[in-house]
Amino acid sequence: MTLDFLPQLAFVYLLLFGRIGAIIMLLPGFGESYVSPRIRLIFALLLTLVLYPMLNVSFALIPESLSGVFMLLMQEVLIGLFIGASVKLFMSALGIAGMVVAMQTGLGSAMSFDPNQGSQAPFFATILNLMAVTLIFITDLHHLFFRAMIDSYALFPTNSSEFLPIGDFAQMAMESISSSFYLAMQMSAPFILYGIVFNVCLGILAKLMPQIQIYFVAMPANIGIGIILMMLLVGSMVSWFLDRFGTMMLEFVI
Repeated sequence: MTLDFLPQLAFVYLLLFGRIGAIIMLLPGFGESYVSPRIRLIFALLLTLVLYPMLNVSFALIPESLSGVFMLLMQEVLIGLFIGASVKLFMSALGIAGMVVAMQTGLGSAMSFDPNQGSQAPFFATILNLMAVTLIFITDLHHLFFRAMIDSYALFPTNSSEFLPIGDFAQMAMESISSSFYLAMQMSAPFILYGIVFNVCLGILAKLMPQIQIYFVAMPANIGIGIILMMLLVGSMVSWFLDRFGTMMLEFVI
Protein backbone atom coordinates (compact mmCIF):
# COMPACT_ATOMS: atom_id res chain seq x y z
CA MET A 1 0.00 0.00 0.00
CA THR A 2 1.48 3.30 -1.05
CA LEU A 3 0.81 6.48 0.91
CA ASP A 4 0.47 8.89 -2.00
CA PHE A 5 -1.05 11.61 0.16
CA LEU A 6 2.07 12.10 2.33
CA PRO A 7 4.00 14.34 -0.13
CA GLN A 8 0.96 16.62 -0.51
CA LEU A 9 0.50 16.73 3.28
CA ALA A 10 4.15 17.65 3.84
CA PHE A 11 4.02 20.23 1.05
CA VAL A 12 0.97 22.01 2.51
CA TYR A 13 2.40 21.88 6.05
CA LEU A 14 5.67 23.40 4.83
CA LEU A 15 3.87 26.30 3.14
CA LEU A 16 1.68 26.91 6.18
CA PHE A 17 4.69 26.90 8.46
CA GLY A 18 6.54 29.33 6.17
CA ARG A 19 3.85 32.00 6.56
CA ILE A 20 2.82 31.34 10.16
CA GLY A 21 6.41 31.02 11.38
CA ALA A 22 7.36 34.31 9.74
CA ILE A 23 4.41 36.06 11.41
CA ILE A 24 5.19 34.57 14.83
CA MET A 25 8.80 35.73 14.51
CA LEU A 26 7.72 39.40 14.50
CA LEU A 27 4.58 39.50 16.64
CA PRO A 28 4.69 41.40 19.95
CA GLY A 29 4.97 39.07 22.91
CA PHE A 30 5.72 36.01 20.78
CA GLY A 31 8.65 37.25 18.73
CA GLU A 32 10.49 39.32 21.33
CA SER A 33 14.19 38.81 21.99
CA TYR A 34 13.56 37.55 25.53
CA VAL A 35 11.56 34.58 24.15
CA SER A 36 13.80 31.62 23.40
CA PRO A 37 14.08 30.90 19.64
CA ARG A 38 13.50 27.24 20.41
CA ILE A 39 10.21 28.05 22.16
CA ARG A 40 9.12 30.24 19.25
CA LEU A 41 9.95 27.46 16.79
CA ILE A 42 8.01 24.85 18.76
CA PHE A 43 5.05 27.20 19.15
CA ALA A 44 5.01 27.95 15.40
CA LEU A 45 5.18 24.23 14.54
CA LEU A 46 2.35 23.37 16.93
CA LEU A 47 0.21 26.32 15.78
CA THR A 48 0.69 25.24 12.17
CA LEU A 49 -0.46 21.76 13.14
CA VAL A 50 -3.57 23.18 14.85
CA LEU A 51 -4.51 25.40 11.90
CA TYR A 52 -3.73 22.77 9.27
CA PRO A 53 -7.22 21.14 9.13
CA MET A 54 -8.98 24.43 8.36
CA LEU A 55 -6.44 25.80 5.89
CA ASN A 56 -5.25 22.87 3.79
CA VAL A 57 -8.34 22.95 1.54
CA SER A 58 -7.18 26.18 -0.11
CA PHE A 59 -3.92 24.75 -1.48
CA ALA A 60 -3.31 23.38 -4.93
CA LEU A 61 -1.30 20.28 -5.78
CA ILE A 62 2.48 20.15 -5.58
CA PRO A 63 4.15 21.97 -8.50
CA GLU A 64 5.88 19.72 -10.96
CA SER A 65 9.29 21.40 -10.59
CA LEU A 66 11.39 22.00 -7.49
CA SER A 67 11.73 25.67 -8.43
CA GLY A 68 7.95 26.00 -8.24
CA VAL A 69 7.98 24.65 -4.69
CA PHE A 70 10.71 27.09 -3.65
CA MET A 71 8.85 29.96 -5.32
CA LEU A 72 5.66 29.20 -3.37
CA LEU A 73 7.62 28.85 -0.14
CA MET A 74 9.37 32.17 -0.71
CA GLN A 75 6.03 33.87 -1.36
CA GLU A 76 4.57 32.46 1.86
CA VAL A 77 7.55 33.62 3.91
CA LEU A 78 7.42 37.11 2.36
CA ILE A 79 3.69 37.41 3.08
CA GLY A 80 4.27 36.35 6.68
CA LEU A 81 7.13 38.83 7.07
CA PHE A 82 4.96 41.59 5.63
CA ILE A 83 2.10 40.95 8.08
CA GLY A 84 4.44 40.62 11.05
CA ALA A 85 6.46 43.70 10.05
CA SER A 86 3.25 45.75 9.73
CA VAL A 87 2.41 44.94 13.34
CA LYS A 88 6.00 45.60 14.43
CA LEU A 89 6.06 48.97 12.68
CA PHE A 90 2.83 49.99 14.38
CA MET A 91 4.26 48.98 17.76
CA SER A 92 7.17 51.36 17.15
CA ALA A 93 4.76 54.22 17.92
CA LEU A 94 5.30 53.44 21.60
CA GLY A 95 9.05 53.86 21.30
CA ILE A 96 8.70 57.16 19.42
CA ALA A 97 6.15 58.48 21.94
CA GLY A 98 8.35 57.43 24.87
CA MET A 99 11.37 59.15 23.32
CA VAL A 100 9.43 62.39 22.81
CA VAL A 101 8.11 62.27 26.38
CA ALA A 102 11.62 61.67 27.73
CA MET A 103 13.06 64.57 25.76
CA GLN A 104 10.34 66.99 26.85
CA THR A 105 10.67 66.07 30.52
CA GLY A 106 14.47 66.25 30.66
CA LEU A 107 14.96 62.49 30.96
CA GLY A 108 16.24 61.82 27.48
CA SER A 109 19.55 60.50 28.83
CA ALA A 110 17.87 58.18 31.36
CA MET A 111 18.22 54.93 29.44
CA SER A 112 17.13 51.46 30.43
CA PHE A 113 17.12 48.06 28.75
CA ASP A 114 13.97 47.51 26.71
CA PRO A 115 13.32 43.75 26.41
CA ASN A 116 10.89 44.34 23.54
CA GLN A 117 13.58 45.97 21.41
CA GLY A 118 16.55 44.10 22.84
CA SER A 119 18.53 47.33 23.29
CA GLN A 120 18.78 50.48 25.38
CA ALA A 121 15.81 52.85 25.16
CA PRO A 122 14.48 55.86 27.10
CA PHE A 123 12.89 54.87 30.38
CA PHE A 124 9.41 56.06 29.39
CA ALA A 125 9.59 54.12 26.10
CA THR A 126 10.38 50.93 28.03
CA ILE A 127 7.41 51.50 30.35
CA LEU A 128 5.01 52.10 27.45
CA ASN A 129 6.24 49.05 25.53
CA LEU A 130 5.93 46.70 28.51
CA MET A 131 2.49 48.05 29.45
CA ALA A 132 1.17 47.79 25.90
CA VAL A 133 2.36 44.21 25.35
CA THR A 134 0.96 43.14 28.73
CA LEU A 135 -2.42 44.75 28.06
CA ILE A 136 -2.62 43.26 24.56
CA PHE A 137 -2.70 39.81 26.17
CA ILE A 138 -4.87 40.85 29.12
CA THR A 139 -7.54 42.34 26.84
CA ASP A 140 -7.39 39.33 24.46
CA LEU A 141 -6.30 41.45 21.53
CA HIS A 142 -3.77 38.74 20.74
CA HIS A 143 -6.68 36.65 19.46
CA LEU A 144 -6.66 38.96 16.44
CA PHE A 145 -3.17 37.65 15.64
CA PHE A 146 -4.51 34.16 15.04
CA ARG A 147 -7.57 35.45 13.20
CA ALA A 148 -5.28 37.48 10.94
CA MET A 149 -3.20 34.38 10.20
CA ILE A 150 -6.29 32.46 9.10
CA ASP A 151 -7.85 35.29 7.09
CA SER A 152 -4.52 36.12 5.43
CA TYR A 153 -5.08 33.10 3.17
CA ALA A 154 -8.21 34.82 1.84
CA LEU A 155 -6.47 38.19 1.46
CA PHE A 156 -3.26 36.71 0.02
CA PRO A 157 -4.10 33.27 -1.41
CA THR A 158 -1.33 30.88 -2.29
CA ASN A 159 -0.99 31.06 -6.06
CA SER A 160 1.90 29.83 -8.14
CA SER A 161 0.79 31.72 -11.26
CA GLU A 162 0.96 35.23 -9.79
CA PHE A 163 3.76 36.84 -7.82
CA LEU A 164 3.29 39.06 -4.80
CA PRO A 165 1.67 42.51 -5.22
CA ILE A 166 4.86 44.37 -4.36
CA GLY A 167 3.32 47.76 -5.12
CA ASP A 168 0.43 47.18 -2.71
CA PHE A 169 2.85 45.91 -0.07
CA ALA A 170 4.99 49.04 -0.39
CA GLN A 171 1.95 51.30 -0.14
CA MET A 172 0.68 49.49 2.96
CA ALA A 173 4.15 49.69 4.52
CA MET A 174 4.25 53.46 4.00
CA GLU A 175 0.77 53.78 5.47
CA SER A 176 1.84 51.73 8.50
CA ILE A 177 4.87 53.96 9.06
CA SER A 178 2.87 57.18 8.72
CA SER A 179 0.09 55.86 10.98
CA SER A 180 2.65 54.83 13.57
CA PHE A 181 4.33 58.24 13.59
CA TYR A 182 0.97 60.05 13.66
CA LEU A 183 -0.18 57.93 16.62
CA ALA A 184 3.09 58.62 18.45
CA MET A 185 2.56 62.36 18.03
CA GLN A 186 -1.01 62.05 19.29
CA MET A 187 0.09 60.13 22.37
CA SER A 188 2.87 62.57 23.21
CA ALA A 189 0.95 65.76 22.28
CA PRO A 190 0.33 66.84 25.94
CA PHE A 191 4.05 66.57 26.66
CA ILE A 192 4.99 68.50 23.53
CA LEU A 193 2.64 71.29 24.62
CA TYR A 194 4.03 71.16 28.15
CA GLY A 195 7.60 71.32 26.85
CA ILE A 196 6.85 74.38 24.70
CA VAL A 197 5.13 76.26 27.52
CA PHE A 198 7.76 75.31 30.10
CA ASN A 199 10.72 76.31 27.91
CA VAL A 200 9.09 79.59 26.86
CA CYS A 201 8.54 80.44 30.52
CA LEU A 202 12.16 79.58 31.31
CA GLY A 203 13.32 81.76 28.43
CA ILE A 204 11.34 84.71 29.81
CA LEU A 205 12.75 84.14 33.31
CA ALA A 206 16.27 83.90 31.89
CA LYS A 207 15.81 87.33 30.28
CA LEU A 208 14.40 88.83 33.48
CA MET A 209 17.10 87.32 35.73
CA PRO A 210 20.21 86.80 33.56
CA GLN A 211 22.48 86.41 36.60
CA ILE A 212 20.78 83.13 37.57
CA GLN A 213 21.37 79.88 35.70
CA ILE A 214 17.64 79.35 35.40
CA TYR A 215 17.79 76.16 33.32
CA PHE A 216 19.85 74.33 35.95
CA VAL A 217 17.60 75.58 38.74
CA ALA A 218 14.40 74.60 36.93
CA MET A 219 15.54 71.16 35.74
CA PRO A 220 14.31 69.32 38.88
CA ALA A 221 10.92 71.00 38.47
CA ASN A 222 10.83 69.97 34.82
CA ILE A 223 11.50 66.34 35.74
CA GLY A 224 9.02 66.37 38.62
CA ILE A 225 6.20 67.89 36.59
CA GLY A 226 6.94 65.48 33.73
CA ILE A 227 6.70 62.45 36.02
CA ILE A 228 3.41 63.74 37.46
CA LEU A 229 2.01 64.25 33.94
CA MET A 230 3.12 60.75 33.00
CA MET A 231 1.33 59.32 36.04
CA LEU A 232 -1.87 61.14 35.08
CA LEU A 233 -1.80 60.41 31.34
CA VAL A 234 -0.20 56.99 30.96
CA GLY A 235 -3.55 55.20 31.26
CA SER A 236 -5.11 57.31 28.52
CA MET A 237 -2.05 56.95 26.31
CA VAL A 238 -2.00 53.17 26.47
CA SER A 239 -5.80 52.93 26.10
CA TRP A 240 -5.64 55.10 22.98
CA PHE A 241 -2.87 52.94 21.59
CA LEU A 242 -4.80 49.70 22.23
CA ASP A 243 -7.87 51.12 20.49
CA ARG A 244 -5.86 52.07 17.41
CA PHE A 245 -3.95 48.78 17.53
CA GLY A 246 -7.19 46.80 17.43
CA THR A 247 -8.40 48.90 14.48
CA MET A 248 -5.13 48.25 12.64
CA MET A 249 -5.35 44.50 13.21
CA LEU A 250 -8.91 44.42 11.83
CA GLU A 251 -7.46 45.43 8.45
CA PHE A 252 -6.09 41.89 8.17
CA VAL A 253 -9.37 40.30 9.27
CA ILE A 254 -12.25 39.63 6.90
